[in-house]
This record gives sequence, C-alpha cells and structure tokens, in this order.
Amino acid sequence: MKKWKCVLCGDMFTGWGNNPYPAFKGDGKCCDDCNDTKVIPARLDQFLKPHYSNTKNPIDFPKE
Repeated sequence: MKKWKCVLCGDMFTGWGNNPYPAFKGDGKCCDDCNDTKVIPARLDQFLKPHYSNTKNPIDFPKE
C-alpha cells in the first residue's frame, strides 16, 4: 500500500488520504487526524461564517 506524507503535520500514513482544502491550498493529501482536527473545522467555519458574522451570538442565526 502506498504511503503518503501529510501536508499539514508531516506524519506518514497509508490509505486514501483526504483533501486538505481549505486548511492547505496546494497539492497533497492529509491524514485522518488532521482531517478531523483541522480541515473539517476549517470547512465548517468557512460555511457558517457568512451566517453568523452579523450576529452578536454565533448560536443566534439570522432568520430569513
């Protein structure tokens, strides 16, 4: 099985790897740990920021 080097932490891993965007905007793969702790939170932040940027409390989403 092919080994990959995680572009975020530098650890070696096997398997398919993960797309590191938006935590890393280049070529390469990231490991499952970095996907869980860096990439997914960055994607959620990127998705949710427009919804809560105009509110005082991020839990109170604006009503449409």
